[in-house]
Amino acid sequence: MPTKAEQKRLSQAVVAFHNHYASIWGTRWDESLYPYLLEPTRYAALINTFAPDEKLHDDLKAEAMPLLPCLQYFEDALLPPRQTLAGLLSHYNLDAASVLAAELLDVQEGHSVLDLCAAPGGKSIAIAQHKPALLHSNELDSARNKRLTTNLRSYLPADFNFKVLKLDGTDKRAAFPNKQYDRVLVDAPCSSERHIVHKHATNPGAVEMMNWKASHSKTLAKTQTELLMTALRLVKPGGRVVYATCSISDIENDGVIERCLQKAPSEIVDDDKLDVMSEKTKYGRIVLPDHKNGGKWGPLFFSVLIKSV
Repeated sequence: MPTKAEQKRLSQAVVAFHNHYASIWGTRWDESLYPYLLEPTRYAALINTFAPDEKLHDDLKAEAMPLLPCLQYFEDALLPPRQTLAGLLSHYNLDAASVLAAELLDVQEGHSVLDLCAAPGGKSIAIAQHKPALLHSNELDSARNKRLTTNLRSYLPADFNFKVLKLDGTDKRAAFPNKQYDRVLVDAPCSSERHIVHKHATNPGAVEMMNWKASHSKTLAKTQTELLMTALRLVKPGGRVVYATCSISDIENDGVIERCLQKAPSEIVDDDKLDVMSEKTKYGRIVLPDHKNGGKWGPLFFSVLIKSV
């Protein structure tokens, strides 16, 4: 049982949390965004083209999603990935917004690609479906790096040219094997507000909410900016970088892009066809579960940058 002091601290944190995000999102926070964030995370099945499974569509009771190489579940119950005749797993369950971020890299055969913050590996697996010449998936944390390695080996064939790295993406001295990549994905660590909301809903005494502070976004934004600057340093002139977070804080999203544009001029790329899943922000887009088209995906912010020559 929490002590009275802990209960008071938690109560203050909850009030501050709601006040903070209401100040960002206005009436939308209470009317739709927060209620949708409370709902269970929705999953889609990313099809592993290296492991054909003809029964997958019927067994999932799912339909193809617009814009994305994945299947949308009709039911909430998830079908666990299963071993195929190829010896690989059939599909990867993840939020469809994550697949969208990977797709926006526009990976082509012959490209060298870096997934800078890759664990647990869903986006790397999505990238791999486009058969780049080289895929480097990076994760500094030891436990997450181990999980990333296991996942990639479970989905990618033995002759696929990938390597799992364990480098600090914020360190300018980090020795990445390639000095210049065609594509870099930065799925940056962030506030993960939906995770905090879910933890608090299932366990009101969870430390995630109790430890939450609005100032954390500023601390995270420093790390996020360093990661994005590393990506812009490592990508070739004319190459593409996708920056993404699952945060709904502008400080961690457009704010990071704005700071990096001041240091490394780049072109922002957008496409109106993305309106079906997302809404525009100053420097990118955000997928939100209360989106008018009713997708219930996200949250996921992303910005697509082309490095200036």
